[in-house]
Amino acid sequence: MRGERSTISFFGLALVAALAAACAPTLSSSSSTFLARLAEGTRAERHGRDLEAARAYGRAAAAADRRVDRDEALYRQSRSLIDADRARAALPILDRLAATRPVSRRTVRALYDSALLRLGLGFEGRARADLERLVRRHPDTGLAARALATLLRVLDAGDAPGPNADGDASPPRADSRGDALLASLVRDRRVSASELGDNVLYEQARRREGRRDIAGARRALSLLVDRYPYPFGQLWDDALWNLARLDVQSGRPRDALGHLERMVAVAERSDFNGSYIRPRMSAAQLRIGEILRDELHDLDGALAAFRALPSRFPDSIHRDDAMLAVADILRTRGDRDEACALYRRVGSPDARGRAARAARAAASAHCGAPER
Repeated sequence: MRGERSTISFFGLALVAALAAACAPTLSSSSSTFLARLAEGTRAERHGRDLEAARAYGRAAAAADRRVDRDEALYRQSRSLIDADRARAALPILDRLAATRPVSRRTVRALYDSALLRLGLGFEGRARADLERLVRRHPDTGLAARALATLLRVLDAGDAPGPNADGDASPPRADSRGDALLASLVRDRRVSASELGDNVLYEQARRREGRRDIAGARRALSLLVDRYPYPFGQLWDDALWNLARLDVQSGRPRDALGHLERMVAVAERSDFNGSYIRPRMSAAQLRIGEILRDELHDLDGALAAFRALPSRFPDSIHRDDAMLAVADILRTRGDRDEACALYRRVGSPDARGRAARAARAAASAHCGAPER
């Protein structure tokens, strides 16, 4: 029985090994002919022989067995033709790459490059259509934000009303094509569900504020905060910061505090290297203290906010600013000894920065020489 079990085990293992080998993935590699032609193109490109490089890359594309190799060779061929001032010859190659399905690593890049080429050649209508196609169909790619910025710049140039009375460029009109595009993208489900979605709303808010449409800017920023929350929304903290700024400008400091407190409330540190703290968060804590002090004249609340910053954000560049603010409040209240101790700590001889210089000046003006 033992020998029988051993035989069965042996054949079982052999069968498993055979099946595993049969199911193993096959990873193809580039052909030697393709690699040789690609190397020829690279050498010519490095020596500035752009047309020779373009021809070599064309031969590499013809020799490619794999689509990824062919696409790479064709893309390099288009770049060499552009460098050789043969943009019109590069366009059909880029269009071919942009139309290939399924999408590959060069598809979106080719679409973007062809749009830029057409802008340079004066084919603005097709260029605008291709840029918008990139934004709507590929909003999660790295080029989507650049394509949107380029498209808005082109649209605004065509709609520009001319300089204002001061000679400065006027902001786009509310009915401009750029604003209509942004409004459409806000409603586009694919764009809204992508990483580009918060960029669209942020740009919409920026343009509205430029036209003094503060209520419209606030609506766009509020939608951004709600639709793209922390920690996934890349512009969530920037939107809250700007909402607070607009509220202070509009005489609504308590609303501003609500936005800033919402931001700092989610600050959290990681148990591993790094943290989830955004750069705006410690600045928001400092700004809370400033609003309490300057807008609401709540010195107790301001002291608490400033004192919370170093413990809550120990690595913040705003720690010295917060401690300087604490010292200033203590001095105005008559707590000279504690204020001077803080001035000397913040303005220690080896300290650098605006807060350190201000602390040394305050210590010199109000504290006299330190006791030995």
